[in-house]
Amino acid sequence: MSEMTELERGEIIREWFTLMQGQGALVNGDTTVLFTLLFGYLVVAYFVGKDLSKTQSIIFTVLYMIAYATSLFNIASNAMANVAFTFPLLDVCPECEIPPLVTPEGTVLVFIVNLAMLTASLYFMWSVRHPKTE
Repeated sequence: MSEMTELERGEIIREWFTLMQGQGALVNGDTTVLFTLLFGYLVVAYFVGKDLSKTQSIIFTVLYMIAYATSLFNIASNAMANVAFTFPLLDVCPECEIPPLVTPEGTVLVFIVNLAMLTASLYFMWSVRHPKTE
């Protein structure tokens, strides 16, 4: 089997970068959805959280958590797909630089930060609904 020509190598590298950019666009789209959900939940919590009945609050919070978890799962799965794309790319192009977040560790870090934001938003709703009396 003959060596790969520079033209073939360049074409393979370009195609892999195109695939990775597509996955990155999916992550960005899901991140936009996640931040929209987070902002909407915080706005509702701030303005009407104390006026919601317990049932309304539970339904709203459960739906929020399901939508947030779905978006977070999409972000993680698309990010891990992008990580998987780096291995064959680096086989062909060892000198190519991969961004630090396009690693398994980077994906875990993003996941943990987003879980912290979910926890903080739930605490915010709880603190609005259960104000301290002084």
